[in-house]
Amino acid sequence: MKMIITLSLFIAFTFSQPPGVSDRDHENARMMKKWKLIEYLDLNEEQSEKFFVMVNAFQKEMKTIHKKKKKLREDIHEMLEEDKLNDIKRKIKEGDSKTDYDAKRRKQDDYLKWWLSGKKT
Repeated sequence: MKMIITLSLFIAFTFSQPPGVSDRDHENARMMKKWKLIEYLDLNEEQSEKFFVMVNAFQKEMKTIHKKKKKLREDIHEMLEEDKLNDIKRKIKEGDSKTDYDAKRRKQDDYLKWWLSGKKT
């Protein structure tokens, strides 16, 4: 009897943990990424401040673009369900900001290549 109670309590506590990753885990991963970049690039404090201002700005831009694309996909999906072909064509033209995304990605890549080439100030 004790074994059954112990086993059922163990199972209850084991499965009562919420699945997924917490915000704290995401924050820890971001911090570790920053530490590794600072270590790998051998940055001093001033250089790392300048570098991460650029990286954070780029990440913010990319997040905005991803949110916009997600919203456009949701709108198109909704319109497909309502069978609104003209609205879908308009939304697709609106969402054709891939060139913006590519240009920003190339700009970031060029900056990182420059930084890694040893020409940092």
